[in-house]
Amino acid sequence: MGREHWVETTLGECCQINPRNKVNDESQEVTFVTMSDISQNSPVFKSTQVRSFSEVKKGFTHFAENDVLFAKITPCMENGKAALANNLQNGLGCGTTELHVIRPLCGVESALIYNFVHQPIFRTEAEQCFTGSAGQRRVPVDFLYEYPFSLPPLNEQKRIVEKLNAILPKVKNAKARLEKIPLILKKFRQSVLSAACSGRLTADWREEHVFNEQKKNNFDGFDIPNTPLSWDWVFITDLVSNEKNSLKAGPFGSSLKKECYAKEGYKIYGQEQVINGDAFFGNYYVDELKYRELETCKVKPNDVLISLVGTVGKVLILPENCFEGIINPRLVKITFDLSKYAPRFFEQYFSSMLLKSFYSELLHGSTMDVLNLRIIKSLPFPLPPLEEQQEIVRRVEKLFALADSLEAKYKKAIQRVEKIEQSVLAKAFRGELANPDPNDEPAAELLKRILEEKTMLKTSKKNGYSRNLMG
Repeated sequence: MGREHWVETTLGECCQINPRNKVNDESQEVTFVTMSDISQNSPVFKSTQVRSFSEVKKGFTHFAENDVLFAKITPCMENGKAALANNLQNGLGCGTTELHVIRPLCGVESALIYNFVHQPIFRTEAEQCFTGSAGQRRVPVDFLYEYPFSLPPLNEQKRIVEKLNAILPKVKNAKARLEKIPLILKKFRQSVLSAACSGRLTADWREEHVFNEQKKNNFDGFDIPNTPLSWDWVFITDLVSNEKNSLKAGPFGSSLKKECYAKEGYKIYGQEQVINGDAFFGNYYVDELKYRELETCKVKPNDVLISLVGTVGKVLILPENCFEGIINPRLVKITFDLSKYAPRFFEQYFSSMLLKSFYSELLHGSTMDVLNLRIIKSLPFPLPPLEEQQEIVRRVEKLFALADSLEAKYKKAIQRVEKIEQSVLAKAFRGELANPDPNDEPAAELLKRILEEKTMLKTSKKNGYSRNLMG
């Protein structure tokens, strides 16, 4: 097998790129396709919309049955959005102008071209030829015209497509099943946290331990779950240390402007550390003078930091070897009474959907979510016995470690599946997927017919005619 019997040409010689169509009856309905209708994994688009051609004859991209639709704009192009135009209303469709239309000429299989433009190497090279500004970059039409294409004999094209149709759906189905795993694991983690915050996770453990019954506080407006009799529900102010500034929001922005930053000194803790889960991330500092001025916002080991703006509700527990420093205006710092409350248990509760449901309706901000200390002070917090908190933390971490292990296996599996898909496509266009047949019409003869058709189309266009698609 190989491409010795193929002929080298270009995509623009074998196909019309963005052709114009002649429509006799503009009152007829056509299929209307948006970019969201087009998948990155399937040649079939989802559109069920129809419009009269007169409505869409201007300002839209037009295409016909068996055309290949190729998303030209970033990020849709990199994501692999493409489609085969099939089952169109009255044989014609239209849609977003962010599509290139590739119309294979006589003797070129549309499905072959669809798979050709799905190759990773094709999309990588298309990306390198982008034109336009950041965020609005597009594949130029000249890239498609000039892109090298090895043309197989027509019967071999059909055998290649048949092989691809037999193999790729199985690979895509495997990929689709794998892609469900992250959502399953996300739901699993939230189920674990839900069980942890209601006491269900440690029900068997409590049977072996005896605790006094607690009097429950009343929290109007919150749907508090039923929890064990030995648990209480309290405010955050009931859990913090008695020391000064144990519950503290960051300083006003005017107190910590960028011109206050130093190259070294005391670390400034901000959302970047909390969101990255790394107390040592980043390199913003203040000098001794500014540190003393903002000393009420200083941190120490085991303090809990909470993000307040945009990505709200993220939690970071500072390690024993954290740097001396202060928080910036986008954080709240909590110093817990460690004889009463475990920071890790707080972190698990604060990551739960239960707690998020409590504060989600209280968030405010015109363009992004904003949490604040007043809201945090109004929220209910579960208070199990400290010994049970520690057992909950241990069990949650064990189950999360299992989920992390499964997630790592998923990432390796999805990479293998993607490599299989890439390998199959590469073999197809190297001539290694379907056996050649000496009885096939030579590809060179096929190309002659293709070029003859292209010449006829150019002549027709000069004489004022174009392909008649409806009527």
